[in-house]
Amino acid sequence: MQSAVYSAVFGSTTQGKRLDVIANNLANVNTTGYKRVAMSFCNSFTNRPGTDPSITQTRLNIIHSDLSQGGMVTTGNPLDIAIQGKGFFKLETPAGMRYSRAGNFRLDAQGTVIDAHGNPLQGERGPLVVPHGTKIAINLAGEIMADDTKIGKIAVVNFDAAERLESEGAHFFRLPRKSTAKEQPAKDALVHQGFLENSNVEVVREMVRMIEVARNVEAEQKIMTTSASMDEKVINNVGKV
Repeated sequence: MQSAVYSAVFGSTTQGKRLDVIANNLANVNTTGYKRVAMSFCNSFTNRPGTDPSITQTRLNIIHSDLSQGGMVTTGNPLDIAIQGKGFFKLETPAGMRYSRAGNFRLDAQGTVIDAHGNPLQGERGPLVVPHGTKIAINLAGEIMADDTKIGKIAVVNFDAAERLESEGAHFFRLPRKSTAKEQPAKDALVHQGFLENSNVEVVREMVRMIEVARNVEAEQKIMTTSASMDEKVINNVGKV
């Protein structure tokens, strides 16, 4: 019965990881620009001596971000910006270049456009600086106007297989260390001033997934309990022979 126990243990471990991901998604349901994390699984086959070679053990295959569009909400703040379509804002952080869908920006004392953590938003030619006291207008192409004077264009970039980007924190993404992917201008992306993009997490669906996890864990616990009971009976009966 050990094979059944092994399969149940692997399954329970996998469900634990799945629960962690679901909990994190639910915790960020109100985080601006957050993208739901999804998981996929595969069955790995064992072929140990004395075991059934067809026994499967569920393993985590890959974790990736669901980059589907989140809903947009009106704020009226001239430096709240939402991207419609595929693409990311580009931000210079102390750890290097990072990418985000969170568009809640503001000006620092020097007039540099920064995010909530103080990281400069990048334009096509570097950080964007807006003179204080000017009226800011941003068109759908991402061009920033200060009192009718163009001061730059927001860099909205994308990648091939962008879902493979590694998430960092609540709303940052970064390229994997060994990735050879190169950023490129986002095609067909529109920039909306005065809007923010909500998280794309759907609470009801995540709760359904959490219930599924609980039921799966319960079933796997029953398998382990039944297997242990059968082993105990075998040991007791052999001892009487």
